[in-house]
Amino acid sequence: STPNQTPSSLESSPEKEIVQQQVVHDGDIKELRIKLKEAEEACATVTSELDNIKQASMKSDIAAKTAKDVMEALKADLKKAEAEATESKAAVAKAEEQLVSAKSAGVSALAKTQEELAKVKADSSAMGGELKAK
Repeated sequence: STPNQTPSSLESSPEKEIVQQQVVHDGDIKELRIKLKEAEEACATVTSELDNIKQASMKSDIAAKTAKDVMEALKADLKKAEAEATESKAAVAKAEEQLVSAKSAGVSALAKTQEELAKVKADSSAMGGELKAK
């Protein structure tokens, strides 16, 4: 203590210090409350964004599964179409064989018919000659 201070000013000095410290503490507390509120708001924003990301991820997973299912269905359809095409090719080949066979049989039948017709004509000519002779 300095010699200029009176006993009453000594008493008020520690009280003033305490009041000043309390004001500083109150200010610090207010500042900390503001920062806490800002941190809580930031945390809420981050939580909301995480929820959005989770929802987007779930939608993406569903879309991927749907795309995979569609792809599997298309693969199955392709295999079925390939099998049908193979069956069609076999049926066409068989039909072509039957056509060639039928054409060959038709040619043979035509040749036979022409032979028989020629025979009939020859027999008819011979008969006609006999009739003229009589």
